[in-house]
Amino acid sequence: MKWIFFFNGWGMTEEAFPHLSLEQVEVINYPYDGIENLIKKHENDTLYAVAWSFGVHYFSKLPTEIQNRFHRKIALNGLPETLGPYGILPKMCKFTLDTLSPETLLAFYKNMDFHGSISKNFIDIREELDFFYKNYQVPENPFDFAWIGEEDRIFSAKKLIRYYEKEKVPYRVFPGGHYPFRYFQNFLELLGDTTNDF
Repeated sequence: MKWIFFFNGWGMTEEAFPHLSLEQVEVINYPYDGIENLIKKHENDTLYAVAWSFGVHYFSKLPTEIQNRFHRKIALNGLPETLGPYGILPKMCKFTLDTLSPETLLAFYKNMDFHGSISKNFIDIREELDFFYKNYQVPENPFDFAWIGEEDRIFSAKKLIRYYEKEKVPYRVFPGGHYPFRYFQNFLELLGDTTNDF
Protein backbone atom coordinates (compact mmCIF):
# COMPACT_ATOMS: atom_id res chain seq x y z
CA MET A 1 0.00 0.00 0.00
CA LYS A 2 1.07 3.58 -0.68
CA TRP A 3 1.64 5.77 2.41
CA ILE A 4 2.68 9.41 2.68
CA PHE A 5 4.78 10.66 5.57
CA PHE A 6 4.00 14.37 5.73
CA PHE A 7 6.58 16.50 7.55
CA ASN A 8 4.67 19.54 8.73
CA GLY A 9 5.76 23.18 8.87
CA TRP A 10 6.70 25.45 11.77
CA GLY A 11 4.06 25.56 14.50
CA MET A 12 1.61 23.52 12.42
CA THR A 13 -0.54 20.54 13.34
CA GLU A 14 -3.23 18.57 11.52
CA GLU A 15 -5.48 21.57 12.20
CA ALA A 16 -3.76 23.30 9.27
CA PHE A 17 -5.67 21.18 6.75
CA PRO A 18 -8.97 20.03 8.32
CA HIS A 19 -10.57 19.71 4.87
CA LEU A 20 -8.12 17.03 3.68
CA SER A 21 -8.44 13.30 4.23
CA LEU A 22 -5.57 11.80 6.23
CA GLU A 23 -6.23 8.30 4.90
CA GLN A 24 -2.84 6.70 4.09
CA VAL A 25 -1.07 9.74 5.56
CA GLU A 26 1.16 9.91 8.64
CA VAL A 27 1.45 13.55 9.74
CA ILE A 28 4.75 14.24 11.51
CA ASN A 29 4.88 17.46 13.50
CA TYR A 30 7.75 19.09 15.41
CA PRO A 31 9.94 17.67 16.98
CA TYR A 32 9.70 15.15 14.10
CA ASP A 33 10.41 12.13 16.31
CA GLY A 34 9.18 8.54 16.35
CA ILE A 35 9.90 8.17 12.63
CA GLU A 36 11.80 4.89 12.92
CA ASN A 37 8.85 3.27 14.72
CA LEU A 38 6.46 4.55 12.06
CA ILE A 39 8.67 3.13 9.32
CA LYS A 40 8.68 -0.27 11.07
CA LYS A 41 4.88 -0.09 11.26
CA HIS A 42 4.83 0.42 7.47
CA GLU A 43 7.64 -1.97 6.53
CA ASN A 44 5.49 -3.65 3.86
CA ASP A 45 4.22 -0.38 2.36
CA THR A 46 5.64 1.92 -0.31
CA LEU A 47 6.56 5.14 1.48
CA TYR A 48 6.65 8.67 0.15
CA ALA A 49 8.02 11.66 2.05
CA VAL A 50 6.40 15.05 1.50
CA ALA A 51 7.92 17.87 3.54
CA TRP A 52 6.44 21.35 3.79
CA SER A 53 8.25 24.57 4.72
CA PHE A 54 10.48 24.02 7.79
CA GLY A 55 9.66 20.32 7.51
CA VAL A 56 11.89 20.30 4.41
CA HIS A 57 14.86 21.32 6.55
CA TYR A 58 14.11 18.78 9.27
CA PHE A 59 13.66 15.90 6.80
CA SER A 60 17.05 16.85 5.33
CA LYS A 61 18.65 16.32 8.76
CA LEU A 62 17.43 12.74 9.14
CA PRO A 63 19.98 9.94 8.86
CA THR A 64 20.49 8.82 5.25
CA GLU A 65 19.30 5.29 6.02
CA ILE A 66 15.92 6.72 7.07
CA GLN A 67 15.70 9.06 4.06
CA ASN A 68 16.47 6.15 1.75
CA ARG A 69 13.48 4.21 3.05
CA PHE A 70 11.26 6.58 1.04
CA HIS A 71 10.51 5.82 -2.59
CA ARG A 72 10.28 9.51 -3.42
CA LYS A 73 11.20 12.60 -1.41
CA ILE A 74 9.19 15.69 -2.26
CA ALA A 75 9.78 19.23 -1.00
CA LEU A 76 6.82 21.61 -0.81
CA ASN A 77 7.43 25.37 -0.51
CA GLY A 78 10.73 24.99 1.27
CA LEU A 79 14.34 23.92 0.93
CA PRO A 80 17.02 22.21 3.02
CA GLU A 81 19.05 25.45 3.20
CA THR A 82 16.18 27.25 4.93
CA LEU A 83 18.41 30.12 6.07
CA GLY A 84 20.69 31.78 3.54
CA PRO A 85 20.78 33.17 0.02
CA TYR A 86 18.17 30.77 -1.37
CA GLY A 87 15.79 30.92 1.58
CA ILE A 88 15.18 33.27 4.51
CA LEU A 89 17.90 35.71 5.49
CA PRO A 90 19.22 34.84 8.97
CA LYS A 91 18.64 38.42 10.18
CA MET A 92 14.96 38.16 9.14
CA CYS A 93 14.58 34.91 11.07
CA LYS A 94 16.19 36.56 14.11
CA PHE A 95 13.90 39.59 13.74
CA THR A 96 10.83 37.33 13.55
CA LEU A 97 11.98 35.50 16.67
CA ASP A 98 12.79 38.68 18.62
CA THR A 99 9.45 40.34 17.80
CA LEU A 100 7.25 37.24 17.92
CA SER A 101 3.97 37.71 19.78
CA PRO A 102 0.51 36.18 19.37
CA GLU A 103 -0.36 39.20 17.19
CA THR A 104 2.70 38.97 14.93
CA LEU A 105 2.16 35.21 14.62
CA LEU A 106 -1.32 35.86 13.23
CA ALA A 107 0.22 38.38 10.81
CA PHE A 108 2.71 35.69 9.75
CA TYR A 109 -0.16 33.25 9.12
CA LYS A 110 -1.88 35.86 6.96
CA ASN A 111 1.36 36.40 5.03
CA MET A 112 1.59 32.67 4.35
CA ASP A 113 -2.04 32.71 3.11
CA PHE A 114 -3.26 30.59 6.03
CA HIS A 115 -6.56 31.75 7.49
CA GLY A 116 -7.29 28.88 9.85
CA SER A 117 -6.34 28.50 13.48
CA ILE A 118 -3.87 26.32 15.39
CA SER A 119 -4.56 25.50 19.03
CA LYS A 120 -0.88 24.86 19.78
CA ASN A 121 0.48 26.84 22.74
CA PHE A 122 2.17 30.09 21.64
CA ILE A 123 5.17 29.46 23.93
CA ASP A 124 5.73 26.09 22.25
CA ILE A 125 5.55 27.68 18.79
CA ARG A 126 8.11 30.29 19.82
CA GLU A 127 10.39 27.62 21.27
CA GLU A 128 10.26 25.73 17.97
CA LEU A 129 11.59 28.77 16.12
CA ASP A 130 14.16 29.50 18.82
CA PHE A 131 15.48 25.93 18.67
CA PHE A 132 15.60 26.04 14.88
CA TYR A 133 17.51 29.34 14.81
CA LYS A 134 20.03 28.44 17.52
CA ASN A 135 20.78 24.97 16.16
CA TYR A 136 20.69 25.70 12.43
CA GLN A 137 23.20 23.91 10.22
CA VAL A 138 23.12 23.59 6.44
CA PRO A 139 22.19 20.02 5.44
CA GLU A 140 22.66 18.23 2.12
CA ASN A 141 19.71 18.05 -0.26
CA PRO A 142 17.93 14.65 -0.18
CA PHE A 143 14.92 15.64 -2.34
CA ASP A 144 14.19 14.36 -5.84
CA PHE A 145 11.25 16.67 -6.62
CA ALA A 146 9.99 20.08 -5.47
CA TRP A 147 6.70 21.97 -5.60
CA ILE A 148 7.07 25.75 -5.63
CA GLY A 149 4.22 28.18 -4.92
CA GLU A 150 4.28 31.01 -7.42
CA GLU A 151 2.91 33.51 -4.87
CA ASP A 152 4.82 32.27 -1.80
CA ARG A 153 5.67 35.27 0.42
CA ILE A 154 7.75 33.23 2.89
CA PHE A 155 10.13 31.55 0.44
CA SER A 156 10.65 33.44 -2.82
CA ALA A 157 9.70 31.27 -5.79
CA LYS A 158 12.61 32.74 -7.79
CA LYS A 159 15.09 31.78 -5.07
CA LEU A 160 13.64 28.28 -4.74
CA ILE A 161 13.86 27.79 -8.50
CA ARG A 162 17.52 28.86 -8.43
CA TYR A 163 18.23 26.47 -5.56
CA TYR A 164 16.59 23.43 -7.14
CA GLU A 165 18.13 24.15 -10.54
CA LYS A 166 21.54 24.33 -8.81
CA GLU A 167 20.81 20.96 -7.17
CA LYS A 168 19.50 19.53 -10.48
CA VAL A 169 16.18 18.64 -8.85
CA PRO A 170 13.07 18.72 -11.08
CA TYR A 171 10.32 21.03 -9.87
CA ARG A 172 6.89 22.37 -10.75
CA VAL A 173 5.51 25.81 -10.02
CA PHE A 174 1.87 25.94 -8.94
CA PRO A 175 -0.44 28.96 -8.59
CA GLY A 176 -0.55 29.40 -4.82
CA GLY A 177 1.03 30.92 -1.74
CA HIS A 178 3.08 29.39 1.06
CA TYR A 179 0.02 27.61 2.42
CA PRO A 180 -0.50 25.10 -0.41
CA PHE A 181 -3.80 23.48 0.54
CA ARG A 182 -6.02 25.83 -1.39
CA TYR A 183 -4.45 24.45 -4.55
CA PHE A 184 -3.90 20.82 -3.51
CA GLN A 185 -7.15 19.17 -2.48
CA ASN A 186 -5.66 15.89 -1.32
CA PHE A 187 -2.25 14.57 -0.34
CA LEU A 188 -1.99 12.15 -3.24
CA GLU A 189 -1.90 15.10 -5.66
CA LEU A 190 1.44 16.04 -4.12
CA LEU A 191 3.00 12.81 -5.38
CA GLY A 192 2.48 13.69 -9.03
CA ASP A 193 2.47 10.76 -11.43
CA THR A 194 3.27 7.50 -9.61
CA THR A 195 2.10 5.22 -12.45
CA ASN A 196 5.55 3.73 -12.98
CA ASP A 197 6.53 3.46 -9.33
CA PHE A 198 5.69 -0.21 -8.83
